[in-house]
Amino acid sequence: MKHLFNPSAEFVHYVSLVRNKYPKLRIETKSHYWYWRALHWLVKIVTFGKNNTFLEGFATTIGWKIGVPSDYAHWEPGVKQELLTHEVVHIEQQLRCGFGQMWLGAPIFAFLYLLFPVPIFFAYFRYISEREAYFASVRFLYEVRGRSRAAQMEDFFIEALSGSQYL
Repeated sequence: MKHLFNPSAEFVHYVSLVRNKYPKLRIETKSHYWYWRALHWLVKIVTFGKNNTFLEGFATTIGWKIGVPSDYAHWEPGVKQELLTHEVVHIEQQLRCGFGQMWLGAPIFAFLYLLFPVPIFFAYFRYISEREAYFASVRFLYEVRGRSRAAQMEDFFIEALSGSQYL
């Protein structure tokens, strides 16, 4: 029998575990910081307007900062935990790229994620990075919400991996 999932208590516990492991981690509302807003416009320009949801449509992790949409504070704790599970994978990927050092890993990861081998159509590194993070999200959903919820989100993740936000 599955244990009962208390989203608030589980989320608070999970956040404390993540913050203990990564004390430099910061969760920021993207619309509150000039650099996230600048990135929003850069993404919009580079994708020829196809991706105009960077600021409010999804979270983004760069180094120790996780940028979230402005309505993040109103999300259910379980949804926040799912997001944090996904974004922590990106933190770990950046650390792996830098042999444990974020100052080295973040720029290497960014180069590979954005420009290797080319940004459009052949972005294999971006695909495998997001696939690993989405697998972590599906595992989390399966463990705490069950098979049907995980299966529902699987379709969303497949669409997201093949959509314009990852071009």
